[in-house]
Amino acid sequence: LAYRASQSPSHIMHAIALSLSDEEIASVARYVAARESNPP
Repeated sequence: LAYRASQSPSHIMHAIALSLSDEEIASVARYVAARESNPP
């Protein structure tokens, strides 16, 4: 949500975050959290 609110310095991520719904952002967050807890 920080990217959507322009609180993080990434123009590319800001543009992507604007196109995602809250549900889609939550889904991406769950995916990333699962990947970080299970490194290859």
